[in-house]
Amino acid sequence: MTFEELKNNYVSVVKDKFFCFEGRADRKEFWYFVLANFCISIMIGIIDGLIFGTGHAYLGSLYSLAVLLPNLGVSVRRLHDIGKSGWWLLLALTGIGTIILLVWACQPGLPKEDDENTSNSQILTNMTDYQVEQFFVKNGEKLPYNKLNELQQMLYEADEDKYIYLQSLSLRNPLFMLVISFFFGYLGVDRMLVGKIGTGLLKLITFGGLGIWALIDLFLIQDMTREFNYKVVAGVLGYEQKL
Repeated sequence: MTFEELKNNYVSVVKDKFFCFEGRADRKEFWYFVLANFCISIMIGIIDGLIFGTGHAYLGSLYSLAVLLPNLGVSVRRLHDIGKSGWWLLLALTGIGTIILLVWACQPGLPKEDDENTSNSQILTNMTDYQVEQFFVKNGEKLPYNKLNELQQMLYEADEDKYIYLQSLSLRNPLFMLVISFFFGYLGVDRMLVGKIGTGLLKLITFGGLGIWALIDLFLIQDMTREFNYKVVAGVLGYEQKL
């Protein structure tokens, strides 16, 4: 590791991926950012103490707010890299869940599609009827009912090697999202978890539209969750970019 690598990685996360919750972040990208962010926070803390005195962190608070989205983004992408959904980041709210997240952050990422197909001699076959059936048994209730036939056709056309990755996906549970919406909807957490970051932040700023928006979303969140899951699966199958 060199200072140049550390700097370039930090700039990439903060500048180029400021609002990026898609794709993957390997251990190097994640931990380089954590280290750089920690060092900068220490320096800003020292400056705060020199300017405003001990116990004041005005500049530190501004800096933390400025890198909040990149911090969340790289954490979500690190979870994607080990085959887990970004909503697992909510474990940090429990306190002890932070330990689990740290363990996961140290794990190596799943093999990328290019790595799985390095052998040109490998013959790829499509998914079998049994594999498609098992996928729907496990995830059918988490997907839009009006798109099941379309998704079934995608699965039959997909290479069999995609099945293993699909089995490792943790799609969002619509019923669980309804509970999240009931308790935390006024904070916009429900919309953020289904990829609607912009409206989620707006919902947070307005406290759920003074309650009205939060109430409406109680009737919409399950369908939004199923649609989000559909986009995730379609992305894995190569039909749409993963959120």
